[in-house]
Amino acid sequence: MTALVTAGLVDPASRQVVAGNQLVLIVPKDFADLPAKLDDLLDDRFKHIAIGEPQVVPAGQYAMQTLKSAGLDEKLESKLIMAENVRQVLLYVVRGEAEAGFVYATDAAQAGDSVHIAIRADESTHNPIVYPAVIVKSGRRSAAEQFLSYLAGDKGRQAFQSHGFTTPTTRPAAEH
Repeated sequence: MTALVTAGLVDPASRQVVAGNQLVLIVPKDFADLPAKLDDLLDDRFKHIAIGEPQVVPAGQYAMQTLKSAGLDEKLESKLIMAENVRQVLLYVVRGEAEAGFVYATDAAQAGDSVHIAIRADESTHNPIVYPAVIVKSGRRSAAEQFLSYLAGDKGRQAFQSHGFTTPTTRPAAEH
């Protein structure tokens, strides 16, 4: 979003956060002893914990922020398996190649009963997970304004919620 604003391609005054998401810790569906808190990941039953590569995967950045906030980033370093994206994290957990993984709640929901959400990360432990929308400078401003209004309105929020997204919070918007 910042690059678009800097390049002058969008109207920065039109920027709105239209949806949010949650970071969750998932385990395979047959995992017997669900972790109750992040410190449980120190236990020997967790040998592999999948996260998105923090340098390129936003969910991995949020996961590392959460682990750092809990004082676990260095303690769990040898257990972390870096994935190319959230879908790969999900696959590692579904296939039992990792005993746990950090994904978005929407991805966990799409996985259905193949995983269990063990822990929902406290939103104060990572940057806000938000999805902003903005009007691109073009000759179709009126249509863009109507669409943005729909996304930010009740019907748009209902559509996002039906797919597992959260409603925007009043916390400052971070890039996604």
